[in-house]
Order: sequence, then structure tokens, then C-alpha cells
Amino acid sequence: MTALAPHIWWVAAFAASIFAALYSTGNQYFKLPGKTLVFFRGFAPVLAFTPALFFIEWPRQPLFYVLPVLSSFLSLYADTRYLQGSNQYGGGVLTRLRPVTLWALFALWFIFDSGERASLMADLPRFLSIIAVLFIAVFAAMRLAKCPVSTEAFLFFGPALFAAVFVNFLVKVGMDMSPVFSGIILFPWIEGLMIALLTLAHHGWHQDLSIRHIFERKMLKAGIFLGIAMIGLIICKNFAFTYASNPAYVVAITYIAPFWVALYYKLTGHTEKADVRMGLIFVLSAIALVLLNNAG
Repeated sequence: MTALAPHIWWVAAFAASIFAALYSTGNQYFKLPGKTLVFFRGFAPVLAFTPALFFIEWPRQPLFYVLPVLSSFLSLYADTRYLQGSNQYGGGVLTRLRPVTLWALFALWFIFDSGERASLMADLPRFLSIIAVLFIAVFAAMRLAKCPVSTEAFLFFGPALFAAVFVNFLVKVGMDMSPVFSGIILFPWIEGLMIALLTLAHHGWHQDLSIRHIFERKMLKAGIFLGIAMIGLIICKNFAFTYASNPAYVVAITYIAPFWVALYYKLTGHTEKADVRMGLIFVLSAIALVLLNNAG
């Protein structure tokens, strides 16, 4: 396991990008209300991970249990907006806006983690190379989807995107303060339970919503699909966070997801406004990021 440790983060991140492609574009086809569909984003990890709770070592630091509760409120907000926005504006707009948050996440962890900061500052050529690669990656990812971003769409997604920055930050902190499998399983279980309960409460409280809407046949079908994608994304992404020195590197690689979608469309003859060349540049940037970090 020790020999594999330097490579686990990027292998897991690449796998996470495939599940992210499924999750982020699913509701473009189901076209269901995000505020209802988000229930399955929380319930699926609870259902999947509950049996494992009896076999893991629970973290001893009380702060660990606070982090997924905070993350659940931010995730509920962000994922509801993502799913609703994918229905309303299409998946391409979100694809173009998401990469901008890489800079915020990279800077946030750079400030927070003194060890990582010292490591980067001790090797300025590598540090500057990582900055350059992240710049290229963000540029390429934003150019991958050719759909226009309206002011309305930017205002709709903007707050949710930056909420997701803090979610990724909290998850990375949680992974670092817990045993490997405990963090990977218990963090999303607590977060998912909170999201599911909050969604149920929201539907029970508001007059224009009903809990029975969650369990309608079409909603269940979409929920199973997105739930499976979310479980795969959580497992792979949390493994990657556990072994990566900065969560921004993991998130950068998961943003390859639109390239997989564009490649699939191209192979199947589906018309899609996407620049596959920019996707290839992004993939090469991700590979460069892996090499730079594994050399550090």
C-alpha cells in the first residue's frame, strides 16, 4: 500500500471524473426538480455505507463529526442548484463555470496547510509549474463547452459553485483527521443522512411540495441512476482527497468529466457543442499535474 500511495490520488480522481460525468449530466435528460431529486444524493450513500459502519474505526476527534454536518448544508444547497440548473440551462453552462473555482480551492488550502505551503515554496520551479498547469487546465475546461453563459445562468450557479469550494475543503480536512476507511465511509454517511433528512423536512414543511413526490416512479428511476453515480463519485473522490496534498488537484482531474461526455457523444454520433481539442489539452494538463505532484 505504501508503494501505491503516491499514485492512489490521481487514479481515484480519474475514476471520479467518470462518475462525475454521469452525475452532472443525468438530470439534463431526466429533467426533474433538483430540490426533490437531491434527496437521493443524500440517501444513496446512507443506504450503501450503513453496513460498513460496524466494521470501521470511528474517529476520536469531535471536530470530525462537525465537518460533515456543515458540509451537508452547503452540499444540499449546491447540489440542488446543480441539478435544477442542469435541467434549466443544460449541463454545458455548469461545465464552463465550475473550473474557475479551482483557484479559490487551491488558494484556500495553500493558506490553510502550512506543510503543503512550505513544500511548494521550497521548490519554486515546481510551484510555478503547478500554477501554470492549473491556468491552462482552467482555460481549457472553460473552453470545452461552447454554450454561452448568460448573466442569469452565472448568477444562478455562482453562489453554489463557491459553496462547493468549501465542501471540498471540509471533506479534505475530514479525510486528513480520520483513519482512511473511516473518513471515506463515515463522512459521506453523516453528510448524506443530514441531506436526506433536510430534504424530507423541506418537502413536509412547504405546501407546494410533498414527500410522496420523492417516491414517484420517474423520480425513483432518476434517483437510482444518480444515487449510484454519487456513491461511485464519493468513494473515488474521498480516496483521492485522502492521498492528495491539495484538494484542488483532485478537483482539477474530476473536471475531465465533460471531456468523457463529449467523447461519448462524438463516438455515438450525438450532436454536441463541445471542443474536443480543448478536452485533450485539459487531459494533458491533468497528466502534467500528476507528474508534477508525484515528483514532489
